[in-house]
Amino acid sequence: MRGSLGKVAMIQKIEKGAIASSLVIIRPKAKSLLNDFLFRMLKSESAERQIIELQSGVAQPNLSVKSLKQFKIPLPPIEVQKQLVAEAEKEEEIIASNCRLIDLMEEKIGTVLQEI
Repeated sequence: MRGSLGKVAMIQKIEKGAIASSLVIIRPKAKSLLNDFLFRMLKSESAERQIIELQSGVAQPNLSVKSLKQFKIPLPPIEVQKQLVAEAEKEEEIIASNCRLIDLMEEKIGTVLQEI
């Protein structure tokens, strides 16, 4: 809610504990909103734009509870949410594979350059 706005993490299970006053826990109230879909929506460019619009303060930007209540999250049918999450997961796998491939190629290039 203060400082680095828009950083999102998903915690699978909360036991006991406390969070810093600058953080907020968001849980879907509706059974028709999947946690994975909510997580990806909160990480989206759309969410980033909303945060910029809702924030106040200059030196240290912040979001009030009142402004967070204005945050809009689309609510497509569950099946559409599942499909969108599955597509996002596939894309994330492709990106991770490409990153590993880039690392491997950079390592090979480094080896060849050392031999020259």
